[in-house]
Parts: sequence; structure tokens; C-alpha cells
Amino acid sequence: QLVDYIPRSTDRQARLNAVSVIARVTTSSKMAAQLTATPWPSTLGKLLRKDDEALIGEGSRALAKLTRYSDSMDWCTRRILTTVVDLLSPKHLTASGNLALALGDACNKSSQIATVLTETDVVHRLLELAKMAEGPASKNASLALARLAKSHDDHLTALRSLGGFEVLQART
Repeated sequence: QLVDYIPRSTDRQARLNAVSVIARVTTSSKMAAQLTATPWPSTLGKLLRKDDEALIGEGSRALAKLTRYSDSMDWCTRRILTTVVDLLSPKHLTASGNLALALGDACNKSSQIATVLTETDVVHRLLELAKMAEGPASKNASLALARLAKSHDDHLTALRSLGGFEVLQART
């Protein structure tokens, strides 16, 4: 019912609370399967495109949980992926850490996602985050880079050409 409520609600705080609750209760593959059988992934993608830091933050947490617990990534559209890549920046530091986790998990589960991401500047964006000082966003970006490089040769080549291996070695 929360999934249906979020797009209809005009109350920002109520939507924010609903997204937070969904993120908190997404703790199993069964719950993820139930959510992906609804319009939730599409709604989540739309929320991430809003110019609202709090919604982006909670939405990124919800996406990371959904990706982590999903057995299949069939729900993850090109539009969601490009939105996620566009948000990877120091401006959205906490959200970027969550989004990096989601991308790494998605690439582990789907070679199609890794292929779609070759059409973006995801390696460059994650590398910029990984170069930052210590912190969860930097660590998660490094992990996502390693998973991207493992999932598709184009990501490996991009990481190599951008000097990313030096950054990853420095992080270990």
C-alpha cells in the first residue's frame, strides 16, 4: 500500500517517511520480489530524479537494499541506471555511497547492466568518489569499480586508462 501511496501523495514528509519505511523493511529476497512485482522500481527512479536531497538520500538507501536483496535485476531499467550514474557526485555524497553499492551489486547479478553502463561515464564518476578522503562513499565507490571491472572488459579498460588501479591499490 505504501508503494501505491508515494506517487499520489503531495505531502513531502509523508513520502519521505514512506520511502524510509520501505528501505527499512527490505531485508529479504522475498520482500524484494514483492516490491519488484509492483511499480516500486519505477516510482523509485522518479524519486531519485527529484531535486530533493532528503528524497534522494532515502531513495538511494531503498535502491541499495532492493538491489542487494533482488534475485533478478529485470526491474532495473536503463532510465534508472542513467539516473543513478548522474547522481554519483560529491554533491550527493551519502547517496553516492549507497548508489555505488547498488551499481556494484547490480553488475554482480547482471551482465546486461554492466553492458548498459558502458554507455555512461560511470567509471570516471566512481573513480572521482574513490579518490576522496576516507569514508563510506569512497570505499563503496572503490568496491563498485572493482565489480564493474570484473563484469565487463570495457569497464576494465576505462579503469586502466584513467589510472584507476593506482587508486584502488592505494585503498587496500
